[in-house]
Amino acid sequence: MGLPKAGASAVLLVLCSLEACALDSYMAAVYEHGMVLSENTEVLVSPEKALMLMDKNTAILEETIKEAARQGTRIIVTPEDGIYGWVFTREKIYPYFEDIPDPGVDWIPCSDPGRFAPSPVLERLSCLARNNSTYVVVNMGDKKPCNSSDPRCPSDGHYQYNRNVVFDSEGKLVAHYHKNNLFVTEKQFNYPKNPEFVTFSTSSGYFGIFTCADILYHDPAVVLARRFRIDTVLFPTAWGNTRPLLSAVQFHLAWAMGVGINILSAHTHNSTLDMTGGNLTLRNVFESPANISAGDLLICTLLKCKSTDLNTCGQPVETAETRFEMFSLSGTFGTNYVFPEVLYSGVQLAPGEFEVLTDGRLISHTSTSKPVLSVTVFGRWYEKNTPRTQQASP
Repeated sequence: MGLPKAGASAVLLVLCSLEACALDSYMAAVYEHGMVLSENTEVLVSPEKALMLMDKNTAILEETIKEAARQGTRIIVTPEDGIYGWVFTREKIYPYFEDIPDPGVDWIPCSDPGRFAPSPVLERLSCLARNNSTYVVVNMGDKKPCNSSDPRCPSDGHYQYNRNVVFDSEGKLVAHYHKNNLFVTEKQFNYPKNPEFVTFSTSSGYFGIFTCADILYHDPAVVLARRFRIDTVLFPTAWGNTRPLLSAVQFHLAWAMGVGINILSAHTHNSTLDMTGGNLTLRNVFESPANISAGDLLICTLLKCKSTDLNTCGQPVETAETRFEMFSLSGTFGTNYVFPEVLYSGVQLAPGEFEVLTDGRLISHTSTSKPVLSVTVFGRWYEKNTPRTQQASP
């Protein structure tokens, strides 16, 4: 497809046809972005220099969006941190942020650029959606001023949020979402005051949106799926693959199967940090199915081990040689939140080759088509999660 590359990083545009409630099917795209990163995130840069970096990444997204639109894409999702990158302190990331208005203001930045505070990134993204007649989902930084009358106001006088924005095919800002469950290293951001449950409808279906680590928690992820009954979640992420069971490709699919909805998962690409959509390194003995409990997470797994030494079970392995005529796996978890995973040799998924029965068993339909790396069932006790501490100041 001739997609642009950022340095030596790989880029990947995935097009897929999804079934949805509103239409029989529609074309969607997710983009794995090898972004242009700041040379030194420890140096405070001017807003002009910050915009130069964001323009470089937006230019890459622009070519991708054009290519996706030419192939009939109705909606494209781009990754978390895809505009400016990561490893910033709170002070150093501030020049990259814009004050993003509420979608209720009925604003098309592309055609009305001077209506609010200077927003060159929002304006360019709006024009990308408008000029290509497609919905565009982008993750970017949001800043909101506050003062001493607000007891939660940070000491530097503003909130900083990790936010997703959605533009419709006319370039209108139709939705935005503040990330609710920040990763431990995201000290540069504030938590929103309350969890947000953001949905919007199009002719293609009923969508919800959240970001990266949000998928690990009840709010907003499970609420959107179970209470709001969305048919598809839009999911920008900068996921660090955690082997052997929590790599992006396997866990995100497991979650979607567990709650019964589609997921459009767009990943940052950085192989050095093992951030990819499917780069799992999980080689010739299997550990017997084991039940593992870690407070709010319960796991029953049949896992490929690195050697005959059981101490190697759980170490990274990416190939296997053993196939199974059948498998059946189940666990007694005491929760309705159960998520199935099956991963084949070469870090390949197994769509259509297994199912979860009404009694909770994960079974194969026939003999496995490829050697098996892991077969896993997760149980989640969300009620045992420790409530997060509100981040009130930097």
